[in-house]
Amino acid sequence: MTCQDFEELSGAYILDALTPEEKQAAEEHLANCPECTLLLQQLQPVVNLLPLTVPEVEPISGHKERFFARLEKETAQSASEPEQLPQRPVAHIRQASAKRRLPWRTALLAVAAIILVAALAGMATWNYSLQQQVAKLSTPAVQSATYAIQGTTNQATTTGELTCYNKPQICTLTMRGLPTPTGNQVYQGWLLHGKQPTSVGLLQIKNGIATVDFQGSPQDYDATAVTLEPGPAASKNGPAGPVVALGKLNKATHSS
Repeated sequence: MTCQDFEELSGAYILDALTPEEKQAAEEHLANCPECTLLLQQLQPVVNLLPLTVPEVEPISGHKERFFARLEKETAQSASEPEQLPQRPVAHIRQASAKRRLPWRTALLAVAAIILVAALAGMATWNYSLQQQVAKLSTPAVQSATYAIQGTTNQATTTGELTCYNKPQICTLTMRGLPTPTGNQVYQGWLLHGKQPTSVGLLQIKNGIATVDFQGSPQDYDATAVTLEPGPAASKNGPAGPVVALGKLNKATHSS
């Protein structure tokens, strides 16, 4: 048997589908051929995966009993009549293998490719799902706290709120119902800690709603206020005009 003969029969050999003569010739060839031995070692892992690709099914009723009865009968006949293996020339083996030449190696490699693609697809899907879960767990939840603001006696219809977010620390001061300022007057927002005010900027009015965004947290402050300043620039050292709205920062509505 040559290397080409063994390569053509390698699939049948590893699946134990050769005739006794072909198997004997293949084993004699393997004993002296390291290349074909390496080929056999490469095909074996593929064959080991073949059972995993076939779904389990229940045997036909009575098939198991008939199979073992037939096996027992054939075993008894083999024990009483030892099989005589005829000596067939290598040329005859080549001729027989040529007649039944099947692309075993190609088929096994195709099965291996299918299994590999399915495994990679499954791993990719699992990896994507895992990444989504990790991202969801690792992303901190954005929470907000909203503090009510009410107009003073002269501006009783004025309402608003200060909404602050934890990530990032950004606050939005929103007011509704403020009278339109005249001349250079502007509305300015403040955070109050005791008697110490901190400016958060000038409110911009659009469609009757005045807002100002600023970075920071109200954690260290007692109250927030809106004043009507002379303008046109923001007052630096503290309010220079009357307070038109005020809100305490000791009670908030939280959401996430």
